[in-house]
Amino acid sequence: MNSFRRDFLASLVVFVIALPLSLGIAMASGASLEAGLISAIVGGIVVGALAGAPLTVTGPAAGLTALVFGIVQTHGLSGLAVIGFLAGLIQIGMAVLRGGRFFHLLPKSTLEGVLTAIGLIIVLGQAHVLLGGGVPGSSLSAIVGAPRLLSGVTFPILFCATTAIGTLLLWRRSSKLNEKVPAALAAVVVATIASLPFDLPRVEVAALGPHAREGFALFWNADWGRWLSYLAPAFGLAIVASAESLLTAKAVVLLAETKRRPTECKLDRELLAQGVGNCIVAPLGGIPMTAVMVRSAANVNSGATSRRSTVMHGIWIALFVGAFAGVLRNIPLSALAAVLVITGLTLVNLGGLLDEWRKHRAAAAHWAMSAAAVVAFGLLEGLVFSIVAYYVATAYARAFRRDSDRAPTPG
Repeated sequence: MNSFRRDFLASLVVFVIALPLSLGIAMASGASLEAGLISAIVGGIVVGALAGAPLTVTGPAAGLTALVFGIVQTHGLSGLAVIGFLAGLIQIGMAVLRGGRFFHLLPKSTLEGVLTAIGLIIVLGQAHVLLGGGVPGSSLSAIVGAPRLLSGVTFPILFCATTAIGTLLLWRRSSKLNEKVPAALAAVVVATIASLPFDLPRVEVAALGPHAREGFALFWNADWGRWLSYLAPAFGLAIVASAESLLTAKAVVLLAETKRRPTECKLDRELLAQGVGNCIVAPLGGIPMTAVMVRSAANVNSGATSRRSTVMHGIWIALFVGAFAGVLRNIPLSALAAVLVITGLTLVNLGGLLDEWRKHRAAAAHWAMSAAAVVAFGLLEGLVFSIVAYYVATAYARAFRRDSDRAPTPG
């Protein structure tokens, strides 16, 4: 099989995975569904063409939903456009200053804790959409509003939700089925067909051209006088998005090596590509994006050999939305929420936390503390708190060991 055919087939697999996930992540982020599709297209075509790790796939990411949702709630969609653009500029600046190497200083337990917190936030928020409600404004309101939501669940909503989750879990158990058709796509298709007799909230997707023009108008007419107040969330967004992108790039290199398809990994070029992508997508009304492990792993496992597969998957999304937008409008929102709830539970990674507790209790404790800090204080504040706490605890432990070494031996 020649390399072009391999890339072509891999691009189709990534396309069918990226389409429902991009819609769901946009919904969870508090943005329009069109915003997720625009980000997937730009991430595939633009970032794919520039990426320092050619086999990675960029698009809307579950790991950014909590941060993006908070930005939308605080600053609105125009503020999100400005903050996303500034985050892209920060990423470009980090690439120019060769900042990729500094991401090695981020503690692994901090990143694990952040992902756990994001998973919890996704589950709490999307459980409401799964059962027919709207996305709550915060994790606390999600918990407080749960009893009222449960009392109003109707049979059609419950039937659609259980169909989607059941299909997803059963499909994942069959490696052969999952290799041929991704479980997320199967769950959305089966739940959509099963829900057709019922009147349920469904996807509303408009043409991307008018959305992009409206997005640019929001960006152009934003309150640029407040740019200083946008810097803190932009910096947090840039750090989290860059960390996820670079970790994904490094993981993809290892995965490609196991497939005997070695690939390059230029971290600073990857940062530059991500920054350029976010600078382009923000004025078009898209949501911030990053390299995504699920799509990247599918790309490698499907036989991709070059960046062509990533670029082509972005083209397929653009063509599909342009030609078959009516098909997307049949998808029930609860089916997308089901995929995101399972994705969130995967990010929580409770099994990994328990395993870490058995091996390294200090690292596991910091993991749990990081997750709690992000849920309690917000993503940026929790991230800073976690990093500071880690290095303070490390410095204290080293000082204590030095003092113990100096202490005279009794007797």
